[in-house]
Amino acid sequence: ALEINQAPEAVFVNAKVNSPQFLHNEGDSFTLTVESNIEVGYGLDVNWIINTSKTVEGRTTTWEFQVLPVPTVNNRSAVLQVRETGTQQVYKTFNMTQRGARIAQKDSTALVRFHKNMRGDNWRDTHLWNLLLPAETWPGLTLEAAVRNGALHVKKLELSNGRLEGSVGDGTEKDPLSLLAYLEVINLSNNTGVTGWLPVSWKDLDNLETINLENCNLTNFMFLGYNIPANYATRLKNLTTFIIRNNLLNGVIPAEITEHPHFEEWNFEENMQPQKGTNRLTLPDAPAEP
Repeated sequence: ALEINQAPEAVFVNAKVNSPQFLHNEGDSFTLTVESNIEVGYGLDVNWIINTSKTVEGRTTTWEFQVLPVPTVNNRSAVLQVRETGTQQVYKTFNMTQRGARIAQKDSTALVRFHKNMRGDNWRDTHLWNLLLPAETWPGLTLEAAVRNGALHVKKLELSNGRLEGSVGDGTEKDPLSLLAYLEVINLSNNTGVTGWLPVSWKDLDNLETINLENCNLTNFMFLGYNIPANYATRLKNLTTFIIRNNLLNGVIPAEITEHPHFEEWNFEENMQPQKGTNRLTLPDAPAEP
């Protein structure tokens, strides 16, 4: 009988990683897809990339991976290898890099909105933000030293005398600064182009320690008739400095404000000095003695 000896199929391993050039600092995901006629697996030299699933369809195997947030401002690297199962034979090596911590995307988005609201292209040269450069380079910003979930957060916003022009509160949506969850200092003083009113949404800034809006052009919120949001007293427990003198605020401040734990430190008598024109803030009347 005639025997036909068929040559064995040559080994082939085609591997592809579907990922960005740099893995995102706040966490990321990617896939490894391997088409092969032998049984293969993968090897990783780090524990911050975690396999979350594996699917097999014919000769094609796909692994999905989750990337944990980076813990520092430095980039970190990983080596991912495709290996033959049961051996040390390496068929493909991928070098992967996760970028170090940068300003949080949420913070960056809020700052860009603030920049637009305040006509940032017209700010003084010393204050100008180049939106083509990372937010970490923008004047007037101080970032936290700590890295939280792979990102840095804005700690201080100090743009005094920067020629800002725009409203900090227009009543239609949250003021963008209220999205800076770790903000401790807002200093927009000596910007007479800053208008609007004290945003109610700033009550959500639990870490806020300083508000300095001296010599701006803030007014009362005409629709609700308040000058200072009463919930600043109950929500901004860490606010130790509150300067709003020389604006267009007038009328009786809410009684709740006088009950703030740091009210005495605010030296509110200075805030109640005659403001612009005939505007003036006054304290609520003391309750009558029984």
